[in-house]
This record gives sequence, structure tokens and C-alpha cells, in this order.
Amino acid sequence: MSEEFLKTLYEALKEVQVVVNNALVLLEEKLDIKDHHPETWSPPPVLDVKEVEDTGKVKVLKVDKEPRIKTIEPKKPRGRVKKRKSDKPTSKQVRYIMWLARQTGYKITEKEAKKLSREEASELIEKLKKEAGI
Repeated sequence: MSEEFLKTLYEALKEVQVVVNNALVLLEEKLDIKDHHPETWSPPPVLDVKEVEDTGKVKVLKVDKEPRIKTIEPKKPRGRVKKRKSDKPTSKQVRYIMWLARQTGYKITEKEAKKLSREEASELIEKLKKEAGI
């Protein structure tokens, strides 16, 4: 590794160390933690906000009071969504009703056949089949 790379790495690690020490001090104050050896313990250096703004390299991490809970939303289904079937009879049913009506001697217009529900259309087809003898 080059000496230049090692120097930049050393500077970056020093900046990270300052940020970590800053976070440790904040947590120790918040949780009221004391070191086991108060004689030898000294607080790590605290980074001033002005110092951060001047350098522009180090960012101070703020500790949230409450942890944020990320909500996971269900994924939307991919592909084609099936359309809801309408209650109107299919065009095949309408044409078949009209053909059967002509065979049995009835007169049903296309509009009247389309106004029926699917179930009514299938019932009418069954009745016309019986009358036509099919």
C-alpha cells in the first residue's frame, strides 16, 4: 500500500474515532454510565459543532430518542389483474338465444336478450332447447 493511502486512511480513522467518542459520551450521559475505574477514566474528546461545520468532512450522528419502526407494506400483485365478470350474458349466449327463438317461432330482440342476467340467459336457453327439441 502506498504511503499516501495510509495517511488518508489514518486521517479518516481519526475522524471516525472522534465521532464514535462523541456518541459514547452522549450515551454515557444519557444512560448515566460510569467507568469501573474512576481514577483512570477520562472522558473522550467531544467534537464541537463549529469544528464539524469548519472541516465539512465529519458528520455528527444524532441519537434518536425513540427507535423508528419501519412498516412493511404488502407488495402489489404483479401482472394482469383479473377483471370482475359482469352479470350481463355473453355475446355467444345472446346470439344463441336469438337463433333458438327464431327456431321455435318466438321474437326476441337483441336489446331484450342483453338485459337478462347470465343465469336468466342460461335458463332461457334451456327452455328454448326443450321447445325446439335440441
